[in-house]
Amino acid sequence: MLIGNEFFESGQVSGYVAWINNQGDLEWMKILSEGATGKLFSGIAANDGFVVFGLSLQSIGWASSVWAVKLDITGNIIWSRTYDLSTDSAARSGLLTDDGDYLLAGYLDSKGDGNYDFYLLKLNTNGDIIWNNTYGGDGSQKAYSITRANDGYVVVGDIQLPNSATDAWVLKVDQAGKVLWNRSVGVKAADSAAVISMSEDGNYLVGGFTFSFGEGNRDIFLFKISEKGNVMWSCTQGDSGYQEAYQVLDVGKNQYIIVGWTDPPKETSLIGKAQYDFYFVKISPQNANLNLTILFIAICLLAATVSIIVWRLSKKNNKR
Repeated sequence: MLIGNEFFESGQVSGYVAWINNQGDLEWMKILSEGATGKLFSGIAANDGFVVFGLSLQSIGWASSVWAVKLDITGNIIWSRTYDLSTDSAARSGLLTDDGDYLLAGYLDSKGDGNYDFYLLKLNTNGDIIWNNTYGGDGSQKAYSITRANDGYVVVGDIQLPNSATDAWVLKVDQAGKVLWNRSVGVKAADSAAVISMSEDGNYLVGGFTFSFGEGNRDIFLFKISEKGNVMWSCTQGDSGYQEAYQVLDVGKNQYIIVGWTDPPKETSLIGKAQYDFYFVKISPQNANLNLTILFIAICLLAATVSIIVWRLSKKNNKR
């Protein structure tokens, strides 16, 4: 299934859904509209069709609403629902839960001040809300991807505190939406997570971009995080241009396929000009370019050194 958007000269935006068979042939295609703008970001296969979701904007200047559409296997609309929360909201990713319901992840401006929170919305098969929760604090947090865990779900996106750049943010909740743990990953410059998937060993691969590490500008950022929320390793992929990951797959033997975009190679005049190429890369981070691990080790060594100095000074003072 291909999911995207169609942009019209009038300024209207509509969702685009196409079903491609395993031979690459187009089986059916649908244009889905909702208000002045109806954007689709993702979709999932349901037990009796598909559910696609994004945001709708009824008129310019209005707040956006979460928008979800259920289609049967031939692309006919079963239902189309918007969830008006009287403030900006959007659904960016989702999954089919073990009980056959739909769990959507995105963001919500819950305070109406332009800062967002992670937003989880669980729907039944008719599109009715079972529960919805927001997660966040100071600053702004936006969720872009969700995957299942053995005991709940893990959501990733970014977090921006007041007067600071973004960090990647990872949140784990149980099946009822209760927080189990959360972690921010990043340093001084802007870092963000766009996708999460489960690794072969039951931990999680998180992909996105980083300005803190790598070759310069925006590089692909990949890190592995454990079931308990500990960063196991991290690495970057890219050059002096701009790159970003939107999907990562564990293909075994410490090898990973990353899909995203890059500035056109060897076109330095186009760096940062929003004229991107698709980017596919297979990496094997043997030494993992362990940027974060090296940083953590350095911090630990520094802390140990300071502790030794303080201890020696205290001993010296005691002798006096």
